[in-house]
Amino acid sequence: MAQEITIDDLAGMVKRRFDKVDETLDRIENFILKKHEREIGDLKLRMQNLEDMLAMPTKK
Repeated sequence: MAQEITIDDLAGMVKRRFDKVDETLDRIENFILKKHEREIGDLKLRMQNLEDMLAMPTKK
């Protein structure tokens, strides 16, 4: 005979699955944010280097 699943049981199963999905999405989001922060930092440094190379001496 098949085991009966109550609405509360089903709600608990669905919640556990969504919790796992939420944790995975959080890890992905944090990974992407850290990667973007590094890329932005690198771009800022490269931009500063370009500005320094192209800077004209000021005339007095």
